[in-house]
Amino acid sequence: MSKAPEKPPIPEAGRNSSAAPERREGGPSAVGPKKSSPDRKAVPAEPLNSKKNLKAGPGFNSKSAPAAKSSTTAQASKAGPETAEYKKTTGMPAAGSEKFSSAKATAAQPADNLLAKKDQARKDQVKKNPPKKELPKESAGGQEAENTVEPQNLLDLSDLKDSPDRRDNPEDPQSKADKKDKKAKKAMKAGAVVKTEPVPKAGTADEAVVAAVKPWTHPQAWVPLELAFYLFLAPFFFWPLAVGALVLQIYSQDLQGVPVDSLKNYNLPTVTYIMAADNTPMAEIYNEHRLVLTLDQMPPVVIEAFLAAEDSSFYQHQGVDLFGIIRAALANFRARQTVQGASTITQQMIRTFLLTNERTYDRKLKEMILAWRAERILTKDEILYLYLNRIYLGRGAYGVESAARLYFNKTLRDVTLGEAAMLAGLAQAPGRLQAHLGTEQSIDRQRYVLNRMLTVGFITQEQARSALNTPLKFLARKPNLYRQVAPQFAEVVRLQMSDHLGADTVLNEGLRIYSTLDLKAQAQAEAAVRQGLDNLAKRQRMSPLVRRLTKREAIDYMRRARASLANRALLVNQEPAGLVTKIETGEEPGLWISIGDETGFLPAKSLDWILGRRKIGDVFQLNDLVMVRALGQDPRNGVWSLGPAPPPEIQGALVLMENKTGRVLAMVGGRDFGLDGIGNSDFNRAVLALRQPGSSFKPFVYTAALDHGYTEASVVYDVPISYPDGPGKIWRPKNYGGGHSGAMTIFDAIKRSVNVVAVKVCESIGPPTVAEYAHRMGITSQLSPTLSLALGASEVTLLDLTKAYTTFPNLGSWAWPTFISRVEDRWGRTIMDFKPYLTEAISPQTAYIMVDMLQAVASRGTAARVAGALKVPVGGKTGTTNSQADALFVGFTPEYTCGVWVGRETRVSLGGGEQGGRTAAPIFIDFMKEFLADRETGTFQMPPGVVRQRLGGGYDDMGEYTSASFVFKVGEVGRGREDTKLGDEYEAIEGPMDARAQAQDEIDRRLFDYLADY
Repeated sequence: MSKAPEKPPIPEAGRNSSAAPERREGGPSAVGPKKSSPDRKAVPAEPLNSKKNLKAGPGFNSKSAPAAKSSTTAQASKAGPETAEYKKTTGMPAAGSEKFSSAKATAAQPADNLLAKKDQARKDQVKKNPPKKELPKESAGGQEAENTVEPQNLLDLSDLKDSPDRRDNPEDPQSKADKKDKKAKKAMKAGAVVKTEPVPKAGTADEAVVAAVKPWTHPQAWVPLELAFYLFLAPFFFWPLAVGALVLQIYSQDLQGVPVDSLKNYNLPTVTYIMAADNTPMAEIYNEHRLVLTLDQMPPVVIEAFLAAEDSSFYQHQGVDLFGIIRAALANFRARQTVQGASTITQQMIRTFLLTNERTYDRKLKEMILAWRAERILTKDEILYLYLNRIYLGRGAYGVESAARLYFNKTLRDVTLGEAAMLAGLAQAPGRLQAHLGTEQSIDRQRYVLNRMLTVGFITQEQARSALNTPLKFLARKPNLYRQVAPQFAEVVRLQMSDHLGADTVLNEGLRIYSTLDLKAQAQAEAAVRQGLDNLAKRQRMSPLVRRLTKREAIDYMRRARASLANRALLVNQEPAGLVTKIETGEEPGLWISIGDETGFLPAKSLDWILGRRKIGDVFQLNDLVMVRALGQDPRNGVWSLGPAPPPEIQGALVLMENKTGRVLAMVGGRDFGLDGIGNSDFNRAVLALRQPGSSFKPFVYTAALDHGYTEASVVYDVPISYPDGPGKIWRPKNYGGGHSGAMTIFDAIKRSVNVVAVKVCESIGPPTVAEYAHRMGITSQLSPTLSLALGASEVTLLDLTKAYTTFPNLGSWAWPTFISRVEDRWGRTIMDFKPYLTEAISPQTAYIMVDMLQAVASRGTAARVAGALKVPVGGKTGTTNSQADALFVGFTPEYTCGVWVGRETRVSLGGGEQGGRTAAPIFIDFMKEFLADRETGTFQMPPGVVRQRLGGGYDDMGEYTSASFVFKVGEVGRGREDTKLGDEYEAIEGPMDARAQAQDEIDRRLFDYLADY
């Protein structure tokens, strides 16, 4: 007795392979009825193919294969021991039992099954025309008589009955069945009633079970020719399958380490936003411009467009679409080129996350294996979520939300059907299609997607026609928020956060960085700097003409300008260099300017300070390169209104800080940040540029002096002086204007910015002491400990200078500049919180005395217009370097400190008469007047330990007698005598000041002795 086969596993529901039972080579099916899965209807076993199982004998009609199978199955069902053992092993119920009938009813097709009908028809035919009796085997002539069977669709089983190996083998079940059949016939002749078992119908699951009892029972299956034929064909099927299985096994093992399961909790890289102080987004920073949305946040029309275009059977397949692969292969074969792809959405997702885009069979096979694995780890919605947020759609857009913003300047929830179809069409070849937006090529892709949506049933024909006939409005260039609002400020924030968290975290983790920038103050600062530079250009009659280009140079420039503006639009108030393409001399004369692909008009009336009485054609020529400022664009024709801009080397910078917190509220780092070409620069001059501060460094000299015996009333002689400066060299410090004023207090010296007095005071206390005080107050750059330090010869940054000045209104402590208030992660959790930090540097008394002296500078000194214009308590100091190459003013109110710098990139003169009070201070006035207009301003608070005294006056430069009010530290020696009464009740000393007779302390006497000897 042969061993019954083991019970095969039930194939997984929904598989293509589940439609056919597992087969043994060359034999009939060896499985029973397929059990239905919980979510699918029961599928009957595939009818057996008699051509694979039986060799047709004499009189066999090939068209009657189903009937032959039924007959054979009926015989096999009578086999006793082996059949019972098989049913016991496989768990099948016995034939004829209630369970068997139930199982048969479950597995069988309905009554109208075609095979069942044919089987019943054959039975009816047999009843009407019963088969004739067999003729004897031997007839006259000794030859065998022909076996005649009327129904040709029934198989003659006489050859099986006469088979000696079955007839003589008592153990053979077929032999036992034959004996049982003979006994039944004898009983019927005797009139006995014989109970017969039902014959299974051909093609049913019962036949599959019973026929599988003992394969290879047909004696003709072992015919040598047939066996040879099978052996001949076997390699053509076996070896490819074996090699394929081996390759899959090898690749599966190689891909074991690929972290497909990491996609389950994968955080997609997304845009990090820098927010202004009012929580308005002011900049985006990213490696990939991606805005992540959940599927619930995506409109159905977008999801359906991508499904229809890329993978309409996404929710049916298991990661790999075999029918899609065959269909694409046939289409590509017919077209003799790649016209269709067969990658499912799952495969595309796997490729973008875990593989490369190389077009090789190796990558394709890995992609299929990993896609099949991903379908068992992720849900369909999770795969679709990753795909729609990861896919690249051109223009630097990753994901559907980013594409909607960069192509249509709208959020994804606002896109129309036509726009959704266009976005889905870009997925095929984004790099190529983005260059043809609005052309027939892109419209063809949109039409294809709409047709697919119509075919799948997502939309109606009316919707498709309406979407196709609605024109799409694309952005001319993708917007760049990073370049539009305070780009220098945003870059400082990005660099600081990269130092704290790492560049990758900042660019990929979707942070929300809340900055300290005041957008209104920033706009006011930029306007003030522009106006100040324009005024400088007009005063010095600086032409916007950069240079004249040859024809070839003009072509090269246009090519560079187009490339520069290809991915970012020209913005209002940008100051690029434009090419003169036409000179208008009619009623409205002016210059037609080309800036890349943009065209603008520069009217001649805006150049009257250059032209004078000359015509515009006498000053400018074709192919001239001219600095212009973009003022606005006419929406009707796209022409830009232009104004003249200063030469590219003229630059300015501004920093505004809040004294008590150090919060940087506004910062201008230079002109026209971020547009390539002549006159454009990304360099931040407020933070990075090291320039000489000039006289704006003197407050650090006098701060050190106040702590080393000097007072506001200390007298120093302003007379010519010289110092050795190397072998054979002499340095003679000079005042601005070249004159000298003789004896004066340091109060007057700082108010009038006298250079000689500052150098003498620095010499008396020592340059290293001055450098140490400057560093203590926040200056970080290296300072040279020489006498020229007193005049600002050592270079500093404007940010350092501004934060050091906060020491004065803060009464001794300077504020660390703060650009960031807090940082949140993508889930809104605060991960960093920046608190104000003050560093104590000097005593409150010393700081207040400096405030008093610097207020005099802003009201009666070199910046006398500042206090009168602002009408608030304000102090500050101007600064001008040699040859007027740099002009500065740093001023402060009780709440804010602002630094301004103007200079040339080439470090040459700004022009005659351009110094801090004339060039930089007006920018400070214009800005602070606007900034303080809606803010309350306090007063400078006098700390304990200081007292104000009015001393005997003297004659001023106009010959008029004046009295002076000075602030002293409590306990300090007044002019000529000890203080015996301090405070408001202190009586002022009347009478003219005699510097020699009323020397107040040893410092003054030592200085006077030195001057007398000199």
